[in-house]
Amino acid sequence: MKKMLLLFLLAAASAPACSSDATMQLDLSGNSAKAIIREQNRRTQAYASEVEMIVAHKIRVIRVAEEKAAMAQAGHPVALLTGGCSAVLSIKPDGTLLRAELAGCRPDGFGPVEMKAIRHAAPFPPPGIMVDLTISNHAFIGTPGVNGN
Repeated sequence: MKKMLLLFLLAAASAPACSSDATMQLDLSGNSAKAIIREQNRRTQAYASEVEMIVAHKIRVIRVAEEKAAMAQAGHPVALLTGGCSAVLSIKPDGTLLRAELAGCRPDGFGPVEMKAIRHAAPFPPPGIMVDLTISNHAFIGTPGVNGN
């Protein structure tokens, strides 16, 4: 079992392939496995940050369009709902979004914007492995298109 886990972690961490005439020797000590797990965690965190930035950009695009429509109707700047959400995503190795669920929003009315942004942002850059991650986004400015933030 330990060998299978280590082989999976090596493949997931994109370990360099061995040449055909070389033999791969695995160090089954705890330190080697911990280093591989640390590297995979670092890569997952970097990927989660990348996905978070992509979704944040989509949230801004959606909110600017919503603000523009509200301003056209009202004839003056209209403040949008501000808040934030966390969402749990499952992303396939090819970047396809498998699942997205809200983990919590404040206020609750901000959830539809988050889900719409996630759907519009997909597919994501391919992570190479199946990834489950939690992202958090916040919209602090009620008039994103008016003041250009």
